[in-house]
Amino acid sequence: MTKIFYGTAALVMCCVFYLIWWVLAFRPAGKVGVTWPWLIFAAVFGFAGVIVSVGGINTDVPGHKMLGIWPLIVGICAYFALLFITSHFMHRMVTTELVLIVGWTALQFMVLDTAQCLASSGGISRQTAVAFMVLALIVAVLSLIAYLVYYKLPVVKGYIAGMLPLIMIGVLMAVELVCFRPAK
Repeated sequence: MTKIFYGTAALVMCCVFYLIWWVLAFRPAGKVGVTWPWLIFAAVFGFAGVIVSVGGINTDVPGHKMLGIWPLIVGICAYFALLFITSHFMHRMVTTELVLIVGWTALQFMVLDTAQCLASSGGISRQTAVAFMVLALIVAVLSLIAYLVYYKLPVVKGYIAGMLPLIMIGVLMAVELVCFRPAK
């Protein structure tokens, strides 16, 4: 459970640094100073969070995983379907946010599935895992909506729409951290 906890914490920090970068780099009044270090911090924490989380997912767990490898398979298929639909039919320019939203959702389902197997050692109950999965799916859909409307919005509204996925994802994972209890 420790890897799941620290992987999630690193992903929360990734959201924080990515949000700082977004706020400074895409300000409607103009970019504020040098912004690339914030994006580097976001990438470092993001990669670390994924690697540590995957390490936690791949450990032997007592109990039965509800979903197994299916979130990864569905995530890959959903990404390519959404990529095709959004670029060909909705004429949305392809950006990294699509892979980040879909990848985060698949990772969340696998993390939560693993955490419910570890309920006796700091994880969460199956009911809590399912509730977080529902919330993750809602956040993913709302994030996809923000992704789709971003270029169609006026500058200030687009600026806010670009922040919403980071805020929602970061807050949801921060709440998960409160529920996780890493082993001492």
